[in-house]
Amino acid sequence: MSIVKYSLLFFMTLFLPVQRGFILQAQSSLLIRGAITDRETKERLPYASLRLKNYSIGTISNEAGEFNFYMPQSTIDDTLVVAYVGYKSIEIPVGTIRNDMALKLQPVAIAIDELYVYPLSPQEYIKRAVARLDENYAGSSFMTIACFNEEVKENGLYISACEAIFKSYYPEYTDSVKNQHQLVLYREPEETHEFAFMKEWREKRKRKEARKAEKKRENSDPDNSEEDVFVSFGGPEMLLDFNIRNNRDAFLDSTNFKRFTYMFGESRFYQGKKLMAIHFEAKRAIDNFKEAGVILLDPDNYAIVSIESTGMAIVPVAVRPILLALGLGVKNPVFNRTMKYEQYNGSYYPKDFHWDISVYITKRHVFKKDEHSHIEAGQLFFVNKISSEKGKPIPAECVFDPEKKMKEQICSEENITWNEMNILKK
Repeated sequence: MSIVKYSLLFFMTLFLPVQRGFILQAQSSLLIRGAITDRETKERLPYASLRLKNYSIGTISNEAGEFNFYMPQSTIDDTLVVAYVGYKSIEIPVGTIRNDMALKLQPVAIAIDELYVYPLSPQEYIKRAVARLDENYAGSSFMTIACFNEEVKENGLYISACEAIFKSYYPEYTDSVKNQHQLVLYREPEETHEFAFMKEWREKRKRKEARKAEKKRENSDPDNSEEDVFVSFGGPEMLLDFNIRNNRDAFLDSTNFKRFTYMFGESRFYQGKKLMAIHFEAKRAIDNFKEAGVILLDPDNYAIVSIESTGMAIVPVAVRPILLALGLGVKNPVFNRTMKYEQYNGSYYPKDFHWDISVYITKRHVFKKDEHSHIEAGQLFFVNKISSEKGKPIPAECVFDPEKKMKEQICSEENITWNEMNILKK
């Protein structure tokens, strides 16, 4: 089940009554901080990539284009590479960096005669990309240190949030062993707000259920309340185990090509490479989703470097009468997602995946003011360090279980603390 589909199911339950990096010691690390902007428009560039040229440590900027980047003192002779899709990458010797940095990236202009000169159709290039997945993406075992963040807001207030650091082992692609993850660090904000939408109705329902349980001489479980439905997105497993080889997006499946419109767009530059841009758009809703976006391919090897998409989740026709009977109005949820890979040692590895979804809902009342709720939710997962040397499986007692609560599965390591982690800057 895709992230977006999972999210729609989450929202349907609302309507029915039934700092993210690798660990460095303070005395032996360097801190680089600053902001990344468009040189021409001065606009901040969110989720820009920062990494060392010869050492597989990196981070990304936050939504405001700001970043903190810790790196070992031993990398003083290395080079900082800053990249953003559609912009010319810049390289800065680490040893020359002194103060807060105002990094300005230059958009890359494409000459008119460079546009749309591909000999094959967009669909044919997608077929080639899918056919070469095993060749382009890491097949040998590797390990990563990565950051995960989940947020759920109602009317701008946090009702749920968490951030975590995962150490992961990815076995050889042909190995029958599944990916293994270890939750090294986990924390939640000190204060969150109670979910307000239809609170009175939900409390009445809980009291009614409690009375029923009392009559049956059963104990109602206060921790198993309906509040859980409103704040849980199932944890990080959908992003932790995302594997492009097993991608089930309809627009990459040749049997679904007739259901989409494809066209070439302007080439985009990323990390010094000119990438082929293939735009896609669903002709009509597919499984209650209408999606459009762009696939960026490396024309040298047909590797999928990035997929960016946006779309709308359509409330199923069968659900609409129920919502109407409950006096609920729902504006179709809008979602965005990005999946990005970076090349190391000739193979592509996961870099960052993030998605968000937004929905407006209304509860209509006859004798009192209507209730309105704007729910925003999303998840972000980005890799800070990759070790392409032969990986080591996670100890059995530390393997993360998505069926259990995250905060009960922390399996810490002495050399990994929140201090000087390359987390997303707050």
